[in-house]
Amino acid sequence: MRTKAIIVALLVCLSAPQLGCASVAKQGSGSTERAATAVKNKDKKKPSEEKAAQTSGTKNEEKKESDDKDQKSDDSKKEDNKSSDSSKSDSKGDSSQSKQNSGNSQGSGSNNSSSNGGSQKKWVAEQGHWETDYSQVWVPNVVYTRHERYICSACGASFDSIAAWSAHSDAMWEQGQDHGAYINDSYTTSEDQGHYEQKATGQHWVVDVAGHWE
Repeated sequence: MRTKAIIVALLVCLSAPQLGCASVAKQGSGSTERAATAVKNKDKKKPSEEKAAQTSGTKNEEKKESDDKDQKSDDSKKEDNKSSDSSKSDSKGDSSQSKQNSGNSQGSGSNNSSSNGGSQKKWVAEQGHWETDYSQVWVPNVVYTRHERYICSACGASFDSIAAWSAHSDAMWEQGQDHGAYINDSYTTSEDQGHYEQKATGQHWVVDVAGHWE
């Protein structure tokens, strides 16, 4: 660029008058200096532009790495969802198979019951009767006995009847003594003269034929 400016200035000098050549030469020199300054400024801008390009490239690479990570995370989530869906599908399949097996088992049991219906046995309840329980029971028989006793108030003699006391009183009166009063000291005793008898006290069940299948 600098060489080109010098050549342009020389050409102008050759074609212009003597006085104008110096002016043109100065102008050419000024243009040359401006061109050189522009080249220097351009050279200074290159490192800055290169640095900006490097920074932009780094940011683009970081963004790309972030996008790659997000893509991997999305892929991982999709795989997890697929695995979960597969597990649910397997679980539903197992449940369906279990229900089908249960239905088959019930159907088989029903068929067996139907096939054995003709030969099904009947339960016959036990047969028996009630019998009376007996035991020895005491039957009371209380006997009351009156014991008479009369005591003479004068001498304290005891008599087993009023007649006996009266005879005593008359005899003493003849002797001049008064024994005309007595004390009734009679009493009654009781005695249980009962006995044991065999009496019914309850019942119990006697099995004649035990329950069985026929």
